Amino acid sequence: MANLDHLKGFLVYIPCHTDFEMAKMQAVNLRNQFQLLDDQQQKYIEKLYIIISVNGVKLSKFEIESLKTVCDELIYTPIEIGADLNIAQGFFKAIQVLSEFFWILSTNDKIGASAVNEIVNIFLANPDCDLIGADENNVSRKIEVDNVIFKPIDGIHFGLISAVIYRSKNVINNFPAALRLNWTGWGQLGVIQASCFSNKKLLVVTIPKDVIFREMAADRSHKGDELELNSAYYSHSFFGMPLLIASLFANDKRLKRRFLNSWLFSNWYKVSLFSSLPESEYQLKGISGPYWRQSLAEDLIKVNGVFSRVVYFVGKVIDWESFRNVKFAQSLKKWFKP
Repeated sequence: MANLDHLKGFLVYIPCHTDFEMAKMQAVNLRNQFQLLDDQQQKYIEKLYIIISVNGVKLSKFEIESLKTVCDELIYTPIEIGADLNIAQGFFKAIQVLSEFFWILSTNDKIGASAVNEIVNIFLANPDCDLIGADENNVSRKIEVDNVIFKPIDGIHFGLISAVIYRSKNVINNFPAALRLNWTGWGQLGVIQASCFSNKKLLVVTIPKDVIFREMAADRSHKGDELELNSAYYSHSFFGMPLLIASLFANDKRLKRRFLNSWLFSNWYKVSLFSSLPESEYQLKGISGPYWRQSLAEDLIKVNGVFSRVVYFVGKVIDWESFRNVKFAQSLKKWFKP
């Protein structure tokens, strides 16, 4: 293991697609907030290093030069590599551009006016802190975690890229897990769980969500008119979770079976919402299409027992989200909770 005790700097990686103008705004806000830090804070951080990664969109020379003026490094890939790989690339850059603190910041999670100041103060006051987590409960607390997949902390979404800031030296040896597991749609969660495995536990200090962000995309994800849109967009993440579980717990069949069932019994009523049809002649075939993760997840469920197959079938053939406000459906949902 490399000696990482003397790392300095704060690396912020902003992945984007057609929303590259929003990435520019995030970068400008970050830079302005860094300039407002006091002498002690700036000495502690030393340098703010911003990388913007744009993929899958054609940029003009003017747009490229404009992006370069607000960041330290621009990664421009005209061919679309997809959001998951673009995010995973951030962890790869964090291995190359070694810094003490690391944050993957989404373009549509708009940072609050004092976000950088609060983040730096938390790391200053908590030298043993491994991660900072944005807390939906709008509280500050210290929590030790050893499993972020099946011992979730209420109010902290470790799978949301913007919601976690890393003290790199404590977890950087697990950053390669993001590249190995990006195909599941849960590269970041894989990094954190792998760090739980290697470190035995992680100390998380939370920051009120409304302090670090003015607005988060996740706040809008369950509003009525966006439900269908999000179901299509996040289908790969929904069916990627069983794949992540099978990958992380591949060496323990008992735990793998247990955690797959736990996922299914917590999410069976969402299966229809997130399901797509097999690729046909008029649909996009292969691993670029939405169905392949679902197909692999279904294969895992099939070999996990007859009862699991029945529960999955019931969840898939009935659109339970249409009945989410019906008392019977709500009671059935609670009955299945593991």
